[in-house]
Amino acid sequence: MGICISDPYSEDNIILAQYATEGLRIYFIGFVFVGINIIIAAFLSAIQKPRKAFLVSITRGVLAIIPLALALSFLFGMTGVWLSFLCAEVITSVIAVYFIKSEKRSLKESLFSHNLITLKLHDQKPGD
Repeated sequence: MGICISDPYSEDNIILAQYATEGLRIYFIGFVFVGINIIIAAFLSAIQKPRKAFLVSITRGVLAIIPLALALSFLFGMTGVWLSFLCAEVITSVIAVYFIKSEKRSLKESLFSHNLITLKLHDQKPGD
């Protein structure tokens, strides 16, 4: 049984470290959007919009990341692989924010109509 020992200062490891340094910078920018996407998906689920919540989740996990990883890695090599995560999260955020805005309008309408009904009920006198 042999022991594999690698020289941390070999040329291969230095190149790998350069890829990692560049890639992690790109990758971690995506975490701003990850937080937004997860919170919006949870919110949509909480307000009984499971299809929209599922679409946000599946977009970031499959629908956007796979085609972007294939396309961007072909176009930009290793940098494209790192960019695919960021781009997938940005695209998902655009979709998620659109869902929130559409739900905000419908929530306002339903709250407004609910308030009108509540006001009418409170305005009625006993025996009416």
